[in-house]
Amino acid sequence: MKKVTAIVLLCFFAGASILQADINSGKTVVDYKFKKLVKNLYDKTTILETQRQLATYGKSALPFVAPLLADQNNEDVRVAALWLIGNAGDASYEDNVIPMLTDRENRVRREAGHALSKIGTQKSIAALKNAINDNDAEVRFYAMKAFSRVATQEEIPILINAISDFDARVRKFAVIALGRLKSKEGLSQIAALKQDSDSGVRFEAVRALGEIGGIDTLMAITPFAGDPEIDVKVMAVNSIAKIDNTAADTILEDLSGATDPRVASTAIRFLGERKSSNALLVARKYIGDEHMEVRLASIEVFKSLGTKEERKYLEPLLTSESSEVRKYAQVAIETLDARI
Repeated sequence: MKKVTAIVLLCFFAGASILQADINSGKTVVDYKFKKLVKNLYDKTTILETQRQLATYGKSALPFVAPLLADQNNEDVRVAALWLIGNAGDASYEDNVIPMLTDRENRVRREAGHALSKIGTQKSIAALKNAINDNDAEVRFYAMKAFSRVATQEEIPILINAISDFDARVRKFAVIALGRLKSKEGLSQIAALKQDSDSGVRFEAVRALGEIGGIDTLMAITPFAGDPEIDVKVMAVNSIAKIDNTAADTILEDLSGATDPRVASTAIRFLGERKSSNALLVARKYIGDEHMEVRLASIEVFKSLGTKEERKYLEPLLTSESSEVRKYAQVAIETLDARI
């Protein structure tokens, strides 16, 4: 019996040794594969293709990639390593990336900021504070993009100051952060962006005002509804609708008559969603509007708030030339009938 047991144990340990050898052998093959790919990053003719191949391995490749950040003789390799770290989205390499914000090469600093915009945490705040003052606009942009994700209430003065940066992308992400933080400290500066030359900045400014909220932001938001860009106008309507005050209802009523159908229809829909006291009156007024978007928005208000009185406005629409109008009207009538 003892002899049998000894044989079994011997076989077990022999099998385990073989298995471990196979594992070690497999690991050696994988290590060789990554080392070979990393070596190919030093070849300018294959660096982009090699980056693409390494990216497919995600986080698994990073232990072989991260040491490349220490190679001060090859800018391309440092940039590639930063790109791969950012692309993999592995925040455990944040400490490796942070020092690269002070690299002597602009391209490296840019890619470091780009990587931190994906993996950065509050750990990187101190380094990013310096980077958003970099002489290179691209570095400032990527640094601010990263900074906007992690900035806290303590960094609000820095964000307010960044609103005046000459690069529109920096201004844009600074105002995004102020909106996220719901900072009223920068209210006047954000409102002043109504005059910004970049429509993207104006769009984010009025969105931020809506995020900040409160009756005191309403007067700052309203001028954006007259912006030359339709997307900014529509965002202004969205931001106004976030203000829980009857004054906002009055402004939405005015905007329901806007010449642009996207603005008008958005205002009408929000009046319905807010259950405004005048929502049905507005819907009755525009149910026959020449623009389909406005008619559909009015029908939606009838469907959600209407009584049997609204049936007479909906019935004629059942013979509309537009199949969409007919469909909306039919659903609204059925909803009213079920509710009445």
